[in-house]
Amino acid sequence: MSTPGDQPEPRPEGTGDDAASPSRGYGEPPAAGYGVPADRPRDGGAEAVRYGGDASPSGPAGGGSTGGEVKNGVGVGALVVGIVAVLLACTSVPGILLGVVALVLGVVGRKRVARGDATNKGVATTGLALGIAGIVLGLVFLVVLVAFTSLLVPFFGEAFAACEGLEAAELDACLEDQAEQAFG
Repeated sequence: MSTPGDQPEPRPEGTGDDAASPSRGYGEPPAAGYGVPADRPRDGGAEAVRYGGDASPSGPAGGGSTGGEVKNGVGVGALVVGIVAVLLACTSVPGILLGVVALVLGVVGRKRVARGDATNKGVATTGLALGIAGIVLGLVFLVVLVAFTSLLVPFFGEAFAACEGLEAAELDACLEDQAEQAFG
């Protein structure tokens, strides 16, 4: 027979030793980090650096942010502006300007990734590539626009000179005749 003193005290739910319950309760500090022995100091000193820990109050051994705050906005901005630059490349100047903005944002985003402040290297790189594509396509459309305009200005100049001084109805007929002669 057992007496009340022989039985273990009841434990609150979730604090038992079974596999389903956590080994520590709320408010308790976490166990030593991965790769850091429990008997080593965890104060950010030289011992912590050896195990990949914090080297200084300003950040991890390699630099960058410590609070887990990731700054991916610049890379995402590069991607969005790069997409718009490619879409507006047919308007030449806006496509080129937005391409330059996307290029700058992409470079800044990649630098943040290299410092460890951001985690979206692919997004920043894609924004950078789209910025370059927006610049190139905008320049191509600008060259085509200038070439096309330089070919048409002489034609229209001659056509308008031949039809100068005519009334609206006569002007339309004259311009149609000029176009037929030029383009057959």
